[in-house]
Amino acid sequence: MKTCPPTADTQHIRELGSERLAVLLAIASHMDETGSCYPTQEQIADMLGIRHDGQQANKTATV
Repeated sequence: MKTCPPTADTQHIRELGSERLAVLLAIASHMDETGSCYPTQEQIADMLGIRHDGQQANKTATV
């Protein structure tokens, strides 16, 4: 399998780290057609399964 060398974009993603990238994606998911987005911190935390204070939320899966 051939791999591509890292680009400036992939370097920025690496520097962000997985947690910050997840927050960025959560914010981006609220964007409208003009690029505006105003999700609350609570909405972002809910999407990521964390509490607003940064601790892991107690979400139990229902089967």
